[in-house]
Amino acid sequence: METESIDEVKTSVQLRILNAAEQIFAKIGFAGSRMSEIAIKAGVNQALIHYYFDSKEKLYMEVVTRLFKQWEFHVNDILLEQEAPQVLLRKYIKEHFELKCKLPNLYKIYHRESLEGGSLFSKYASTKWTMDTEEKSQILAAWKKEGIIQEQMHEQVLLHLIWGMMNQFYYRSAEDMRDELKLQGTYEELKDILADQMIRLTLYGVLPRDETGKKGTSEARANDGSAKRVYVLLPAEVRSSQGKGEIEELLDGFRIQHGMELRVFEREDDFLDQSGQDNPRLVVVCTATNFGEIPASTHELLVRLEQNPAWMDSRFVGIWTVRDKPAGESLQRTLEEALNRIGAYAVARVPGQSGRDYASRCAKLAEI
Repeated sequence: METESIDEVKTSVQLRILNAAEQIFAKIGFAGSRMSEIAIKAGVNQALIHYYFDSKEKLYMEVVTRLFKQWEFHVNDILLEQEAPQVLLRKYIKEHFELKCKLPNLYKIYHRESLEGGSLFSKYASTKWTMDTEEKSQILAAWKKEGIIQEQMHEQVLLHLIWGMMNQFYYRSAEDMRDELKLQGTYEELKDILADQMIRLTLYGVLPRDETGKKGTSEARANDGSAKRVYVLLPAEVRSSQGKGEIEELLDGFRIQHGMELRVFEREDDFLDQSGQDNPRLVVVCTATNFGEIPASTHELLVRLEQNPAWMDSRFVGIWTVRDKPAGESLQRTLEEALNRIGAYAVARVPGQSGRDYASRCAKLAEI
């Protein structure tokens, strides 16, 4: 029969104390917690806590230090490379929200102490905690100088507003979110919905207008009445596919990089009828495939275009086939050839091309 060594017993007891203290500090805060409560939760004698950790503050320091080691491990994986601003913001919001959900007790302890006006958290916080905030502020400040974000927006305030949205949800259970928000789905699905809402609010606000990220563009369009409009066919099954992230990147490329107003349609008949009336210079068709087959909605579109080829005559058509499966590239080529035969100018997509770059290619060729 194996027996635990003295060191193993010591480590086990310390972990039980740390785990119990983390839960209580997160729930009650440093000021309101009692060593006796921690001892009861850990299932140890209170004197044993003083033996291993000396004082409540020393125990608090060990809890915070342990949490920050986990935080640094995760935050080092959030690499903000040189991407377009909307891509970086999307990535930062999604991954930072995920981080808060993984380490809720770290943020609960921080918020508890902030409300109590304490200073111990800052005293024992990782130096990277402040550095990370400063790094993000510098990125936002640079965007402001370049006119990418509004010059009236204060970078520190913007960061805190983004975090504030996350702070409403990171600690909630799936059941709590379903009851509170009247949403359905698993915990992971609900997190995706919330992250998407935060991203949309940050990038576009709440009013039904295009937010381009370019200084003065919205005002200029409002004054001259000449909105650059792109019509997009995006069937529901494609929007909900595994490629929804790359489609969002494509649409962001049109909206933010090129200041285009998007009209998005789920049904091909609405797409054809409305764009036929308004005659936009560029339309975009989004589709997906499992084995290279043409989806029913895309097939119906081609049938109607063949019956009325004048609709496509000399019109630029962007085609985005979701690339989560190798067959996507094959369907991409098939559709480009089919539309060119009808008389359209299908914008060829280079294999591996990002949604952002393809949006730029479409805008350049269509001269809009």
